[in-house]
Amino acid sequence: MKKMYKAMLLVLCAALLVAGSVLGTLAYLKMQTGTVTNTFTVGKVEIALDEAKTDEYGVTLTGNEAARVMGNEYKLIPNHTYAKDPTITVKTGSEDCWVFAKLENGLDGAATIVIDSEKWTNLGNGVYAYNTKLSAGDTATLFTQFTFGATADPASYENAKIVITGYAVQADGFATPEAAWTATFGAPANP
Repeated sequence: MKKMYKAMLLVLCAALLVAGSVLGTLAYLKMQTGTVTNTFTVGKVEIALDEAKTDEYGVTLTGNEAARVMGNEYKLIPNHTYAKDPTITVKTGSEDCWVFAKLENGLDGAATIVIDSEKWTNLGNGVYAYNTKLSAGDTATLFTQFTFGATADPASYENAKIVITGYAVQADGFATPEAAWTATFGAPANP
């Protein structure tokens, strides 16, 4: 009888082992589902370039006349300093970016323009890179004034222009403004 119990116990253990294996396999074969949905938007870089409104003698206007403008008209007078603050503003909703300004000085050597070299790096060909990444709402002013030379002849510069062009490149992917400029507009500077 002992042998019979042993045999039955062995058969029962074998049956449990087979049942456990089958049920375990079924557990692995059970299908489960889930969904992941990805939505993509496109980032943007947007800037504005303007300057303070001045009168013809380069005096900044105040009050209702003080709106920012796309340019001013000046009456040239030797040895006179004029307010001019070309400012790049990164617009709301813009990605962080590197900003650049190209200065085309139609007054050549007759006007002195001082650009803050701690904030701006000269990349050549009149292009300056702002040394710090900017975020939405940030501003960068290239210079605040220019002085027409004491010995310059105003008549020689009739219809001359100082033209500033602003550029921006997303900061992500570029460690420096120089790298961003080179990758997007060419080396050393050729917009």
